[in-house]
Amino acid sequence: ASMPLQPSALVSVAALAGICILLWRRRLRQSNFRPTEQCSQSPDVCAICLELPQDVAYTSCGHSFCLRCFCKWDALHVGEEHKDWAPLALTGTRCPMCMTAVTHLSTARRRIQLHATLEPKMQEEADEVIKKRLLLGLEEFAQTHVYGRPYILKERTPANDARRTALSEPATQVVLIALTTPLDSGIKLKLKEHARACRKMVLTMRRLVHGEANVFEVVDLMFNHFLAFRVYSISENIRSDIMA
Repeated sequence: ASMPLQPSALVSVAALAGICILLWRRRLRQSNFRPTEQCSQSPDVCAICLELPQDVAYTSCGHSFCLRCFCKWDALHVGEEHKDWAPLALTGTRCPMCMTAVTHLSTARRRIQLHATLEPKMQEEADEVIKKRLLLGLEEFAQTHVYGRPYILKERTPANDARRTALSEPATQVVLIALTTPLDSGIKLKLKEHARACRKMVLTMRRLVHGEANVFEVVDLMFNHFLAFRVYSISENIRSDIMA
């Protein structure tokens, strides 16, 4: 009589079968839409449509494609093939020719960022924009509600509490305007724990109305809270505009 398979052996067989199925699915999907060897011989031909490139785009690895062809290929493969099962090392935009990770495309008119997160330089520029907005908003807030008026004392009295409550709405507007006004270049801003981040930034403004710090010091404190919560990404409008 044959020995029954142990549970551990059954798990191993099932895992091996699952890996084989995933590899087969990957090979099948790639074979449906991959550039041919013919196009690798000619740099003047798009490796996807095999025609002269329209609005030629160069990948960071040096291959060239039609801009629309590349974006459609990227949407098809990254959006479908990789999203459920591919290892993390294989996810993201990849060159159709050599499968090298592609972070950006270069055309005659512009440089298009493809990666989900921003390059450090773009992130620093976006941070500077937010900090300038906070400074302008806080200066206007101070001119309207702080300068020329007595500072609000910290003691909990009806008069002090009423003044703090009256300043809550304009203080919140300073933060919301700085954070919700769209950024240029298709950059999207998102705050982790949005409500908590905004509250921390608004409460920091109390140091100004209590006379404990000036506008520039308060902006630095608010900006530090912002850095702890902010996440940037590239807007999908860039790709949809290209593919339209």
